[in-house]
Amino acid sequence: MKKILGVLIINLIFFCGALKSQVTAEAFPMNPQSGSHNYFGVRVTLAQTYTEDITVTGYIYDMGGGANTNNPFSLTVTAGNLTAETAANFYQTDPTATAEATLGTIATVYAGVTITYEADGCILKFNSLADADAVLNHLEADDDNYNDDYDSQYPNATEDELDDLDEQNNFDNMKVYRDFEALFGGFCSKRAELESIENTWLSNNFNGTDPDDVDLTFDDAENTIFNSSYSFKIGTDVYQLTSTGMYKNGILQDEGGNSINRKPDNFIELPEYGVLSGPSSFPNYNGSFPNFSTANALVYDFFTVCKSNKKDKIFQEYDNGNKRVKATVSITSTVVRNGVHGKIKNYKSKNGNWKRSRAQLAVYCFGTYYTNLCADSHQFTDRKPSSGTKKRAKISTRRHSPGHIPVQGTVWKAFTGEVAMYGEVGGSVRGQLTLTF
Repeated sequence: MKKILGVLIINLIFFCGALKSQVTAEAFPMNPQSGSHNYFGVRVTLAQTYTEDITVTGYIYDMGGGANTNNPFSLTVTAGNLTAETAANFYQTDPTATAEATLGTIATVYAGVTITYEADGCILKFNSLADADAVLNHLEADDDNYNDDYDSQYPNATEDELDDLDEQNNFDNMKVYRDFEALFGGFCSKRAELESIENTWLSNNFNGTDPDDVDLTFDDAENTIFNSSYSFKIGTDVYQLTSTGMYKNGILQDEGGNSINRKPDNFIELPEYGVLSGPSSFPNYNGSFPNFSTANALVYDFFTVCKSNKKDKIFQEYDNGNKRVKATVSITSTVVRNGVHGKIKNYKSKNGNWKRSRAQLAVYCFGTYYTNLCADSHQFTDRKPSSGTKKRAKISTRRHSPGHIPVQGTVWKAFTGEVAMYGEVGGSVRGQLTLTF
């Protein structure tokens, strides 16, 4: 069934205020002015230099006459530079008028594809789903490499010593994602919004909004390309992820998925979305990291419908209440790609304040997912790292498949009880969380 959601798209048209100051477009006068007209050029200024060319478009018009699109400009700030400008006589007015310029779009190349930021909608536009998937893969690879390279400088440091070094070095474990967002000046990503929510949540001693309660993907890369309204564009089409489903141009896409009968290969099926549920604590487990047999570890429930975009979380205190660990498990489909995820985050209290903290972490995600409206089953097993642990504040497994390959509309789904994560936090906390709904 399809539903119209026009208001949802109208609400996308908002501005991100102060963030836009990272890229400015201004009109400047010819000096000196002469003759029977005034002349103005346009100058674009970035807040920092980049290793990529940045192309900025917009419009120049008479000040006080109202914005119009009759006189567009396009300027490219080349790599390593901060500004670019037109000729001073780019725009002509009468001798009593002045001019102003408005930012329209910012475009650059990342991962070999062109991405355009549209300022009015605070939204990223990709030319194809394949381009969006290439960006996601590149972001994840760069993030892994950046954090591994930093950690390799301190192979013998303890977790507490690494926390101190992180503060001294002003280390940012989200730098790759933050640098990508900065390419587009005023882009307001869902990842940045969730990070802000988490900072507030920590400063309030875990009171208020838990960021995982409003995170629909549990995926840093995907949240980086979504704007704060969980939207992005492919060409002229606007995709928006909500708690009720995926909308394309304001229309809820067909969910299907309650039947396990095979549909034609060109049948487009998009997912359902659920709310968080699960145990209130992370169970302690004193054994070693086990060798799970996915065929026996989880229980198949034939009478529960097969669904996508479901998630669970658990939260456990340890070390006499001075540390806390959160574990999450999910199966998602966001048009660009499908995924099953297991994630652990670690926190500790220092001087009365809660903060992200390193621990010896490992996460293991396993089970069965289904395609073709749950007619075809696929078992999977993922562990991060492949052996041992990593001294990180968070760690996750990611198994993804592009949502548009091989068949448009392919969606990964699961039955309740058939996907799980197992987490290890040094010798302190170990346990399993099974995705149920």
